[in-house]
Amino acid sequence: MILTITLNPAVDKTGVLERLTPGAVNRLSSVRQDPGGKGINVSKSLRTLGQESLALGILGGSTGAWVKDALEGLGIRTDFVLTDLPTRTNLKLVDIAAGETTDINEPGRPADEAALRAVGEKLGRLLGPDDIAVFSGSLPPGVPKSIYAEWTALCREAGAKAFVDADGESLRLAAGAVPYALKPNEHELSQLCGRPLKGVNELAAEGMRLLDTGVRLAAVSMGAEGALFLSEEACWRGYGLKVEARSTVGAGDAMMAALAYGVHAKLPLRETARLALALSAASVLQSGTQGADPAQVKELLGRVEIEKL
Repeated sequence: MILTITLNPAVDKTGVLERLTPGAVNRLSSVRQDPGGKGINVSKSLRTLGQESLALGILGGSTGAWVKDALEGLGIRTDFVLTDLPTRTNLKLVDIAAGETTDINEPGRPADEAALRAVGEKLGRLLGPDDIAVFSGSLPPGVPKSIYAEWTALCREAGAKAFVDADGESLRLAAGAVPYALKPNEHELSQLCGRPLKGVNELAAEGMRLLDTGVRLAAVSMGAEGALFLSEEACWRGYGLKVEARSTVGAGDAMMAALAYGVHAKLPLRETARLALALSAASVLQSGTQGADPAQVKELLGRVEIEKL
């Protein structure tokens, strides 16, 4: 079983406009609404791959109820802790002329200790040997930065595999707890090692150091340049696919979904890496933060370029 945990979910409202002009009236040409948050995006991408997942976390108020209903409408199983505090709404502005997406994200409502404890208790009951738990995304105000590290330890006790996508102090503490997989981008990896990293060789060297600590799988995202995929098996460098992006939100979450899927399905690292690049590229072809089109993933797989370092 693959579980995704989202402590700071959102209603993602995506507006498209011809050109974003700061300080002026901007009129949207279209707008759509999707259930969002990094773990939720992972569940949507797993659905694209035909893989069932269970989405956990904290939802609240009418916006939280909408997120839950929307996910279940997509056929995604949920087991959220429900509270009265409304789930946040995030605004994504897609600037067609610049080819850029501007995120305007709310910080999220404070999570009370009871709700957080309830999520941990659910994890303790659900996790079993060889299950995968994906911990990803920002933390709402008041949540300890150590939470992903604590739940990584919970996974180890259950014989499950923790996959972590975080930043800053949350990433540092989670890395210290030695999860099965880490997916930092190049900036986050630089923060983790305490110095700027330049070029593929430096990023690969730091990725290998993560493996030396006991991490089994590391993926270092390099944006449009692609990604590095490292394990004891090999180190692969995958090149970014050139596609006409409609929304870049969720590309990293699609990559995390492919990593979890590949480990769950026992795919070789090379095939997992190819799938990660194709799924990530397919996700940016979609408007809003909806899941990728399976047909586009299949087509893009044939265009993936990857080499062993």
